[in-house]
Amino acid sequence: MIKTFLIAGFGTIGKKHIGIIKKLEPQSRIMLFRHKKTVKSEYEEFYDLGQALKQKPIATIVANPTSEHINVALKAAKEGVNLFIEKPLSNNMKGVNHLKKILNQKNIIVSIGYNMRFLESLNFIKENLENKTIGKVISARLQVGQYLPDWNPSLDYSSMYSAKSELGGGVILTLSHELDYARWLFGEVKEVMAFSDKISNLKIDVEDTADVMLKFLSKSVATIHMDYLQRVPSRTAEIIGDNGMMTWQYIAHMNKVTILTKNSIKVTEFPIDDMAMTYLKQISNFLKAIEGKTKPKVDLKEGIDTLKVALAVKKSAKIHKKVRL
Repeated sequence: MIKTFLIAGFGTIGKKHIGIIKKLEPQSRIMLFRHKKTVKSEYEEFYDLGQALKQKPIATIVANPTSEHINVALKAAKEGVNLFIEKPLSNNMKGVNHLKKILNQKNIIVSIGYNMRFLESLNFIKENLENKTIGKVISARLQVGQYLPDWNPSLDYSSMYSAKSELGGGVILTLSHELDYARWLFGEVKEVMAFSDKISNLKIDVEDTADVMLKFLSKSVATIHMDYLQRVPSRTAEIIGDNGMMTWQYIAHMNKVTILTKNSIKVTEFPIDDMAMTYLKQISNFLKAIEGKTKPKVDLKEGIDTLKVALAVKKSAKIHKKVRL
């Protein structure tokens, strides 16, 4: 049986998901939901979401701007359609609880696009944390940065959703992967303190830099730096335990984890294309969940909980005070 997929959004990430679906399901039928035609496509196009949903897709991939995620997801959920929603779930909590209620009633499969949970290197770190390789986690320092105009040189960066407040842009939401994998590795967040601002001359109306401190229920703490400004893309982590430390470097042709304890140093290298493979792994996980073979690795609850942390970060930066979750 030919499976039908509806893709909401035809930007960079939407096109990436289409390529992966065609690889995993070569005979599938691909439909696009778009508000207007901006570039040509080879797929069936719908400008009315209701008409597209009447085609009975097996799943809708929600890959439009963040501020529009919930509207599309609600309409698809009401029709009983499974959902893959790009991260972050939304830019606010409006409609989120209503979506949750519908999904529970209709037993719909939902995955949220925090693809870094599928990184081989981060899963290696998680396994070692669970095995207490470095003992109890005391603190962590995470950072991510990349110059926004370099994200997609073929596009005007100022027109991207990442650059626009009304579309749910800004580093806190757009780079919320760090908030998500911090929760995944260290547990639930208890308190948040944050600073954020636009400190560059980029033509954007959102924050381009944020520094965040998270305190977890476990009493460990993490500081996270994120920005749109680093000319050399960088993603790193340093985790300190009471019996050693781990570092992760994902920069310029390097993807490695170093574990240091009192008596040893162990360096483990991972494939440079580790990140690229996560997109295939997460869609594969989603499709297997639809078939009942597994559960979504990043379900709706995880998406909601990470969104709540991101919104607490934004609130803390705005009011210049600690925010409790």
